[in-house]
Amino acid sequence: MPSSGKNIGHMKQGTDKNYQAKIIGRALGGGISSDHPKVRISLNQIKENQSYSVIEEETTPTPIVVVPFIVIETDPVEGAFNISAFVNGTVSFSDKVDPATVTTTEVPLESDSVKLSFIGGLVPITLNVHDEVIDFSPVGELDPETLYTLTVTTDVKRLSDGLALAEEFVLTFITEGGK
Repeated sequence: MPSSGKNIGHMKQGTDKNYQAKIIGRALGGGISSDHPKVRISLNQIKENQSYSVIEEETTPTPIVVVPFIVIETDPVEGAFNISAFVNGTVSFSDKVDPATVTTTEVPLESDSVKLSFIGGLVPITLNVHDEVIDFSPVGELDPETLYTLTVTTDVKRLSDGLALAEEFVLTFITEGGK
């Protein structure tokens, strides 16, 4: 583009995406551009009162790939049995978790984003978030030989872009027998 900032030419669209340029001044810096976002003229030697033809550049849009935010690993694993009544478990995700979206309360609520439950109701748990992992542990001892369900809702989000967990995640395990 000329350094003077003056309009040194004009462009009009012809047929088949061809453009005509008539240079009516002198270009400094080796090129001119049109108002059309896909057209560029770059010529090292532009002569006054000469016409030039350019063809619109065809561009292929770059696809946007969204990597889903998912649970990739747990401890204990789904369906495990003989799990300690004092379980310290982990849920690992495909990317860093936004700690502000991981909620639990001293008195568990159905609205918590991570909750542990059994047939008798919700169980108080503590949660710690570090990068891609949520650690969970019950506040007290779990009942023996009991089926527990850990639920991570879609309220849990990825830190980088706020993308929600792709789908609610449910993990079940059974505690070991009484002593």
